[in-house]
Amino acid sequence: MLAALRIADRIGASVLNVHPGIHGYFPERFWPRMKAAELAVFQELSAFGEPRGIRVVAENLIRTNVHFEDTWTLDGVVRLHDDWQAGLKGLCLDTGHAHQAGLDVAAAVRRLGPRLKHLHLHDNHGGPIDEHLPIGDGTIAWDGVFGALEDVGFDGLAVFEFGPPERQREAADRLRARFGA
Repeated sequence: MLAALRIADRIGASVLNVHPGIHGYFPERFWPRMKAAELAVFQELSAFGEPRGIRVVAENLIRTNVHFEDTWTLDGVVRLHDDWQAGLKGLCLDTGHAHQAGLDVAAAVRRLGPRLKHLHLHDNHGGPIDEHLPIGDGTIAWDGVFGALEDVGFDGLAVFEFGPPERQREAADRLRARFGA
């Protein structure tokens, strides 16, 4: 991840997204130590990125039996963020991951509130597979999500996680129509 930060610095990136969490298949006696190590990693990454103007963000994950539940219910990423000592930090809400995990995406935006600094925008049908569909091609209630983003005053960066490029242009046009330039 430090190598990724060095590359981010070279290309002038302002955000490095990191998947948090530890694997639930490790014996339970190791979990507290692993969570402490996870926090230390995020703090180390922030210490490197912050003086370079690179915000480190932790992303919510899909619902799976590999990672701890707290990475998809948002409890773990909120706790990680709140314990993490850094000035330039935040959380990334992956809309498809949240929907796949059975969360109300608009409620997730509100829960993360001012911690929310980055978005991964894509759609799915809320099933076991994160399909990475264009916005509007799945079952996420986008009007509610956009309203929640306005309510929390989101001013971070967002990226589309779907293709092809013409569908991304359509989505960008819809977002411009809703939010302005």
